[in-house]
Amino acid sequence: MKTQILLSVKDLCAIFGVTPQTIQRWSRDGRLPAIRTAGNHRRFALDDVRALLVQLQQPAAPEPKFSQRDIDSFLDEETPSSTAPKSNDDYFNSLTKQLLAAHAADE
Repeated sequence: MKTQILLSVKDLCAIFGVTPQTIQRWSRDGRLPAIRTAGNHRRFALDDVRALLVQLQQPAAPEPKFSQRDIDSFLDEETPSSTAPKSNDDYFNSLTKQLLAAHAADE
Protein backbone atom coordinates (compact mmCIF):
# COMPACT_ATOMS: atom_id res chain seq x y z
CA MET A 1 0.00 0.00 0.00
CA LYS A 2 1.38 3.37 -1.00
CA THR A 3 1.75 5.92 1.80
CA GLN A 4 -0.11 9.12 1.06
CA ILE A 5 1.90 12.33 1.50
CA LEU A 6 -0.10 14.99 3.31
CA LEU A 7 0.72 18.69 3.41
CA SER A 8 -0.38 21.30 5.93
CA VAL A 9 -2.04 24.66 5.33
CA LYS A 10 1.35 26.29 5.99
CA ASP A 11 2.98 24.12 3.32
CA LEU A 12 0.31 25.06 0.79
CA CYS A 13 0.67 28.76 1.60
CA ALA A 14 4.34 28.46 0.64
CA ILE A 15 3.59 26.51 -2.55
CA PHE A 16 0.77 28.73 -3.84
CA GLY A 17 1.90 32.06 -2.35
CA VAL A 18 -1.48 32.69 -0.71
CA THR A 19 -2.77 33.22 2.84
CA PRO A 20 -4.10 30.49 5.13
CA GLN A 21 -7.58 31.96 4.69
CA THR A 22 -7.36 31.35 0.93
CA ILE A 23 -6.38 27.71 1.47
CA GLN A 24 -9.25 27.28 3.94
CA ARG A 25 -11.69 28.88 1.48
CA TRP A 26 -10.48 26.58 -1.33
CA SER A 27 -11.08 23.65 1.00
CA ARG A 28 -14.57 24.83 2.03
CA ASP A 29 -15.52 25.47 -1.62
CA GLY A 30 -14.39 21.98 -2.65
CA ARG A 31 -11.63 23.28 -4.88
CA LEU A 32 -9.02 21.48 -2.76
CA PRO A 33 -10.19 18.40 -0.80
CA ALA A 34 -8.95 18.24 2.78
CA ILE A 35 -8.46 15.44 5.25
CA ARG A 36 -9.12 16.41 8.88
CA THR A 37 -6.75 15.33 11.64
CA ALA A 38 -7.91 14.25 15.09
CA GLY A 39 -7.29 17.85 16.16
CA ASN A 40 -9.53 19.08 13.27
CA HIS A 41 -6.60 20.52 11.28
CA ARG A 42 -6.67 20.32 7.52
CA ARG A 43 -4.18 18.17 5.61
CA PHE A 44 -4.02 17.97 1.83
CA ALA A 45 -2.99 15.03 -0.35
CA LEU A 46 0.00 15.73 -2.56
CA ASP A 47 -1.89 14.40 -5.61
CA ASP A 48 -4.75 16.89 -5.02
CA VAL A 49 -2.25 19.74 -4.66
CA ARG A 50 -0.59 18.75 -7.94
CA ALA A 51 -3.97 18.70 -9.68
CA LEU A 52 -4.79 22.21 -8.46
CA LEU A 53 -1.36 23.46 -9.55
CA VAL A 54 -2.03 22.13 -13.05
CA GLN A 55 -5.49 23.74 -13.04
CA LEU A 56 -4.06 27.10 -11.96
CA GLN A 57 -1.50 27.01 -14.76
CA GLN A 58 -4.30 27.26 -17.31
CA PRO A 59 -4.60 30.59 -19.20
CA ALA A 60 -6.96 32.03 -16.57
CA ALA A 61 -4.33 31.70 -13.84
CA PRO A 62 -4.13 34.62 -11.40
CA GLU A 63 -1.48 37.30 -11.72
CA PRO A 64 1.78 36.17 -10.09
CA LYS A 65 2.61 37.66 -6.69
CA PHE A 66 6.30 37.96 -7.57
CA SER A 67 8.05 39.64 -10.47
CA GLN A 68 10.22 37.64 -12.83
CA ARG A 69 13.21 39.44 -11.29
CA ASP A 70 12.23 38.18 -7.80
CA ILE A 71 11.85 34.64 -9.09
CA ASP A 72 15.18 34.73 -10.95
CA SER A 73 16.90 36.08 -7.85
CA PHE A 74 15.40 33.33 -5.69
CA LEU A 75 16.40 30.62 -8.16
CA ASP A 76 19.94 32.00 -8.41
CA GLU A 77 20.29 31.88 -4.62
CA GLU A 78 18.54 28.56 -3.98
CA THR A 79 19.36 26.43 -7.01
CA PRO A 80 22.81 26.19 -8.60
CA SER A 81 22.42 26.25 -12.38
CA SER A 82 24.07 22.84 -12.77
CA THR A 83 21.29 21.25 -10.68
CA ALA A 84 18.38 23.43 -11.80
CA PRO A 85 15.16 21.43 -12.35
CA LYS A 86 14.48 20.63 -15.99
CA SER A 87 10.67 20.69 -15.78
CA ASN A 88 7.75 21.85 -13.64
CA ASP A 89 7.48 18.32 -12.18
CA ASP A 90 11.17 18.35 -11.25
CA TYR A 91 10.75 21.78 -9.64
CA PHE A 92 7.61 20.71 -7.76
CA ASN A 93 9.30 17.52 -6.55
CA SER A 94 12.32 19.52 -5.40
CA LEU A 95 10.10 22.04 -3.61
CA THR A 96 8.10 19.25 -2.00
CA LYS A 97 11.27 17.59 -0.71
CA GLN A 98 12.45 20.92 0.72
CA LEU A 99 9.10 21.47 2.45
CA LEU A 100 9.03 17.95 3.86
CA ALA A 101 12.63 18.27 5.10
CA ALA A 102 11.84 21.62 6.73
CA HIS A 103 8.69 20.16 8.28
CA ALA A 104 10.61 17.15 9.62
CA ALA A 105 13.26 19.46 11.09
CA ASP A 106 10.53 21.42 12.94
CA GLU A 107 9.23 18.27 14.65
